[in-house]
This record gives sequence, C-alpha cells and structure tokens, in this order.
Amino acid sequence: MTNKNGELNEESLPLVAFDLDAVARITGLSTAQLRRWDRIAFYQPAYADPNRRRPGSRIYSKNDVIALKVIAELRKRGASLSEIKLKLPHLAPDENSEWPTPELHVVGRRVVICREDAGELDEAPCHSSGAKPIDLAATLADVEDGIKRLPERLPEEIGQITRRRAIMQGAPVIAGTRIPTETIAWFHDNGYSLSEILENFPRLTPRDVEAAIAFENRREKAVPEPAFAHVRG
Repeated sequence: MTNKNGELNEESLPLVAFDLDAVARITGLSTAQLRRWDRIAFYQPAYADPNRRRPGSRIYSKNDVIALKVIAELRKRGASLSEIKLKLPHLAPDENSEWPTPELHVVGRRVVICREDAGELDEAPCHSSGAKPIDLAATLADVEDGIKRLPERLPEEIGQITRRRAIMQGAPVIAGTRIPTETIAWFHDNGYSLSEILENFPRLTPRDVEAAIAFENRREKAVPEPAFAHVRG
C-alpha cells in the first residue's frame, strides 16, 4: 500500500527479507560481524548475491534473523563458532514454526542439545548440564518485537542526512527513511509550510525538515556556474 504521496507504507507490509542494518538492529550483532561471518562462510544470508560488492547483496530471511539472534546469545555464553556451526540446523523453527530441539545449553564452549531421549554425543538429558537453557520462545518473541519496531527511527537519526547506494540509488535521504532531501526542499520551495510538510510526511520532525532544506541549500550553493555564464555575445 502507498500513502497519498505515493510512498510505500512500510508498516502495512509483512517483512520477509532483511538487509544488514535491519538484522543488526534486531539481533544486536554488528554489521561488521555479519559481513565477516558471511565472508568466512560461517553464516551466509539466504538471499545472497554472488557479487557481494553490489549494494544490498546480503539479504536475510526471517529464519536467518531468528538463528542469528540465537547465535548472538550462544556467543554471549561463550560457545565457539565451530560448535555453533555444527548446530545451525537446530537454531531456527522449521516450516511448521516448530523448533527442532526443545532446549539449547552452553557447557564450557560446547553447545548441548537437550532431549529427553538423549543418546548421541552432542545431546544430553534435559537439565543434566546444570546450565540455564536458552529460552527459544522468548528469543522468537524478541525477534518479532524487533521486526515490528524496525520502522521506528532511532533518536540519533533525527535531523540527520545519509547517502547509501542501496537506498534511493544513493540520493541523499533523511536518516531512517527513504525520503529524499530534494523532495522536502521541493515542498518548501513551492510554498508549503512546516506544518503542511509534516502532515504530508508524518515520520519526520521539524529538525528533519530544517536539516533537509539546509542540506539542499548548501548543495545548490556548491554547484559551480557554467564556464560560459559570463560570456557576452
């Protein structure tokens, strides 16, 4: 769905794919960490472009995000990457939204799968490890909450301008949105008041509007006059 300005209403669409920044916000992992894990083939995105130099080449599925949230907790508890790699199939729900294992524990640097009928080397009877298990249901709830909160802008984004190749083809936009500064300047130059601009772009604040107008004014002044501007016939 779009609003009256033709903008995509992000809150009306279910999110099924997530870029690096979104995954970092939801999981608490850094984008540098996610890139490194992709590079060393520890955890690669479900929708990865073979050419990682392209903008938006790392796109993660929802199950990727859930698994990475679990991985973040396993790492906090001291589990090694090699141990986690072995247990990757157990770190996200299946197509029926069911977890492959009831509990996960970290014992030393090992990841232990808890089962009532444990028999394999990497499994143990429930509660035998003595360690508090990772609450998988709570982890899933945290991910769902994080996804819902993605459209919310961070305090440090207010009044800031950013440029990224993956967003609006690199055009300057108001941080935390896809709204080009040029669009806000156009409204301002065509007589729209601050309150009218905010009515049309409810995600923005007065600081955002002021920053966009100031940015575009600086850009305009920075453009050199053509060499022939002072040539007289």
